[in-house]
Amino acid sequence: MSKATTAERALNRKSGTMSRLIKTLFGFYPVLLPLVVAGVVLCAVINSIGATFLQSALQIIGESWQSGDWEAAQPKIAQLVTTLACIYGVGILSSLFWNRAMAIITQGSLEKLREKMFNRMQDLPIRYFDTHQRGDIMSHYTNDIDTLRQMISQSLPNLLMTTIVIVTVLFIMLYYSVWMCLVIIAGVAFMTFMTKLLGSNSARFFIAQQTELGVVEGHIEEVMNGQKVVKAFCHESAAE
Repeated sequence: MSKATTAERALNRKSGTMSRLIKTLFGFYPVLLPLVVAGVVLCAVINSIGATFLQSALQIIGESWQSGDWEAAQPKIAQLVTTLACIYGVGILSSLFWNRAMAIITQGSLEKLREKMFNRMQDLPIRYFDTHQRGDIMSHYTNDIDTLRQMISQSLPNLLMTTIVIVTVLFIMLYYSVWMCLVIIAGVAFMTFMTKLLGSNSARFFIAQQTELGVVEGHIEEVMNGQKVVKAFCHESAAE
């Protein structure tokens, strides 16, 4: 069986991993995680609507420049600036909250996942440890958990924020210009297609990389811990 076929089967078995991970996180933090989601959504909406205030300010300045009445524009500009400052202030506080809370969720979730893995490993039969290298087993606690750390702390919040920004900007573009919005949607659809095409092809290579990494770490673990045994029986060439 080729390595590519093994990676493809592993990829098929891991379908729905994202949903299981999200359910696990909500199980760990049923109160804090929804607050983080609300904070991310609020930050995304605030970052998206800033351009509308800028457009309103430019419109007021243009009307005042044509009429020459700059004094009438000052209260309107001051009101827009004050409103925008308050909105961005709320966004900054929300960003500080969800970033700090996400750090707590990330570290706490990794600790609980390691505990679940360790407790599950206590119930495994002896033949599992006889047929798997120690380095390969430890790779699940180090490399795989580190990959989850990056996903929980960076990928999931960025994915949610990007989705909210896209939806918000889409409605804003539809409000101002339908045809321009359709052109941008066509470009985004093409980018999404290419991303999905490249991502589906690279996913199996990533799984194969993690598998090979576990094999390499297992080999290093066995050779380094059993270095005296290897030298005693003159198996240096076999260990290379």
